[in-house]
Amino acid sequence: MDGHELDVLRGATHTLATERPAILIEIAPHVQDEVPQRLDDLLGLLAAHGYRLEAPDSGERLPMSAPALRALIRDGASIDALACAEECA
Repeated sequence: MDGHELDVLRGATHTLATERPAILIEIAPHVQDEVPQRLDDLLGLLAAHGYRLEAPDSGERLPMSAPALRALIRDGASIDALACAEECA
């Protein structure tokens, strides 16, 4: 999706609200920052639907704040995150 995650999730708000699927998402701030506020809006949409982020390999909780998340990701890099509304399995 390379930067279009927010648009896709906006189109899936009914599914997020009713089915509450886990979502594997690549977070690349340098791509999200091509549109001002897009990373903040993406995290806000997830939070508004009761989602949180975890590292898929360790289960460690990831911040839901764009500045804190950016601080974990080196410039030009990305991380995979699991967005879950319930406990991630």
